[in-house]
Amino acid sequence: MIRSFINLFVALGIFFYSFVALCEQWLAVDIEGIDVSAQAVLEDCIKVVKDKGYTGLILKINSPGGSVEVTRNMIGKILAVDFPIISFIPDGGRAASAGSFIAVSSHVVVMGSGTNIGASIPISSTGKDLSEDLKTKAQNDLIAFMDSVCELRAKNKDMIRSFIKIGTSITEKEALDHNVIDLISSSYGDFFHKLKGKRIKIKEGIEFEFTDDLPEIKEFKPTVMQRIVKVIANPNICYLLFIAGIIGLGFELTHPGIVFPGVFGAVSLILSFIAMSVLPINYGGLILILLGIIFLVAEAFLPSFGVVGIGGVISFVLGSFFLIDPSNEQGMRLAWSTIIPTSICAAGICIFISYLVISNLRRKRKSVNDSFIDQEVKVIRVDQSRIQVSINGEIWNAKILDDKSVVEGDIVKVKRVSGLELFVEKK
Repeated sequence: MIRSFINLFVALGIFFYSFVALCEQWLAVDIEGIDVSAQAVLEDCIKVVKDKGYTGLILKINSPGGSVEVTRNMIGKILAVDFPIISFIPDGGRAASAGSFIAVSSHVVVMGSGTNIGASIPISSTGKDLSEDLKTKAQNDLIAFMDSVCELRAKNKDMIRSFIKIGTSITEKEALDHNVIDLISSSYGDFFHKLKGKRIKIKEGIEFEFTDDLPEIKEFKPTVMQRIVKVIANPNICYLLFIAGIIGLGFELTHPGIVFPGVFGAVSLILSFIAMSVLPINYGGLILILLGIIFLVAEAFLPSFGVVGIGGVISFVLGSFFLIDPSNEQGMRLAWSTIIPTSICAAGICIFISYLVISNLRRKRKSVNDSFIDQEVKVIRVDQSRIQVSINGEIWNAKILDDKSVVEGDIVKVKRVSGLELFVEKK
């Protein structure tokens, strides 16, 4: 009897294991902005699919667009895989601009209700239109690239061209009618049911047939690092973090013991360096910014009548403008609405910190000078009406107030201090 129960449990275990093993597993990931962080997430997902043996990858796209260079990199990754990738635009979502290119490059494209795709005219990262020559060049480059992708995926080249040339944007029904997408569906279960039995070409010599209409879907969760990079890998945020870091550390170095500015500055600076590792940074611009800060600080110490300060502001603004490599293909730029206020604030803060440093030095000197009064010091050299005395291990020039003669070795008393000269009386 016991043996029969054991055999039954073993049989049920084998059946359950076989059922789980036969059930397809797909990895799903959200794709929003098409930027370096999205590229890193896609690369991680592809690795996870390969390492853990998932059947395929679902890109849940709801994107306004993003970087052209990153788009090319992501499409290159998608075209190179040997497993199926489905782009799914959920209800109410969109695959605009670069997002539409990512979607079309997938093996299967699914759109939900109330969605749209297209509007892919290239613009700068600040949202402004490109110059006519640059716009034409960028459009022709994108058209040639997407023509080749459309040929691989058997999609409508003319409609994709209209996305790029005139900014056409179409609904899910229009996209299906014009062979831009493969089907309309609002859920994983529904579109897998509709795809069951469909055979697709992954790449040369590799095909895939959808056999499971109820696969298991695993959601990919980005790491904390990926989430942080997604936020800071914005040129404007990276720039603000860098400036805040420099100012915070500068304040801590000139006013040790406050702690918070130093900690805040160090963290900000490290975060900006992490962002710079994934952004097209022009290090000439970085040097100009640092030079500008040095000039602004020096202005408080040098009698330049504003020349050094003006030079510092100009250097700071030019460095800010050139900080992001102007030749980058993403069209990334620092916004003037970020550069101008930051430059004004940074100049004011640097001058203010320099003023605090000078005031502090003056107070220290005054307190030291006051401590000299009424001290008895030894004469170490006599030269007519001027003498030199030793005080606290330092040699100072001194002048006798009472016109009495003194010789080396005499003891005199300090009565007052003027600049770097002591006025003494013979004891």
